[in-house]
Amino acid sequence: MKQLFIVRHAKASNDSLEDFDRPLNEQGINDAQLIAEKLKLLNKTIDCVICSSAKRTRSTFKILNAAINASKASYNDLLYHGTEQDYFELIKSTNDSINTLMIVGHNPSVTALVNNLSSASIFDMATSSVAIINFDNNKWSNLSNKGCNLEDYIKT
Repeated sequence: MKQLFIVRHAKASNDSLEDFDRPLNEQGINDAQLIAEKLKLLNKTIDCVICSSAKRTRSTFKILNAAINASKASYNDLLYHGTEQDYFELIKSTNDSINTLMIVGHNPSVTALVNNLSSASIFDMATSSVAIINFDNNKWSNLSNKGCNLEDYIKT
């Protein structure tokens, strides 16, 4: 079985910075810390994290990683403007030695991904939220729409 954690970044500031460079605001930092505490209670091991390279996603991951201590992490520019299909293809290309994968990204792609992979009908993933999806297969390349189970949806 493979397990996928899909994370929407924490709330960002509305500064006059370029969108890519927007930092987390105080609420975003606090919410990400609450989610990190909830993830720590699950006592799950995250083998690999793929995170958007935008500042707010990197900051969200940094806060979460204090609780999950991921074995391996990378940043991917594709996740910044990527569509749900881009996220889907990236996940499908994951090495099968990875059993638990976390994706830290942006809406609307993360919401569409969760709903398309499972039978969930989440209208809009909240900032800092995490969807945990189980995939009853040993090959990421076999990932299919509606072929997964939404185990949990964690939000503040």
